[in-house]
Amino acid sequence: MDVERLLQKIPARYTVLGTIDGVVGSLATVMGLSAVNASSALIVTAGLSVGVGLGISNGFGGFMAERTVEQMKMRKLETAMLQKKGSLKKTKIGKNVWKKLLIDTLTHGGFSFLGAVVPVIPFILLATVNLGAIFSFFLGIITLFFLGMYSGYMTKENMIRSGIAMLLVGILVTVITRAFEFGH
Repeated sequence: MDVERLLQKIPARYTVLGTIDGVVGSLATVMGLSAVNASSALIVTAGLSVGVGLGISNGFGGFMAERTVEQMKMRKLETAMLQKKGSLKKTKIGKNVWKKLLIDTLTHGGFSFLGAVVPVIPFILLATVNLGAIFSFFLGIITLFFLGMYSGYMTKENMIRSGIAMLLVGILVTVITRAFEFGH
């Protein structure tokens, strides 16, 4: 399977939503904790906890939201076909809806967790919190830049501009959360 076909099979909406939530949420957490000189162990635990929380919340939240929309569409179609409620559930239409829901749920939740892991990696691999924070920042914004490029690619928009927009979100969250350093 070529890359183009693979990219078309993965739901872009939930890839972008999940990844940005994970990276930004975890980046904010690890930058804030590193600003107050928390230990690497605490930073890793908190960052991964953010990932678990976002993965479950975004996966389930995405499922419930999409399920609501898809069920409304099916009810409308059933009504138009003069069918009783739930009559399309076991048809090809109903099965395709559940397949889509499963893929969307796993994508949104999975990419939320994976995105959250990115800013944590330097704190696992490097000896000091300060060095971990520097590498975490750069790894986070580079990931966001490439996520923006992916978004631009999928929407046929300027990939560099989309990458820069996402990168700026990472910089903004870092500036705000590093400001906690000045309160201590």
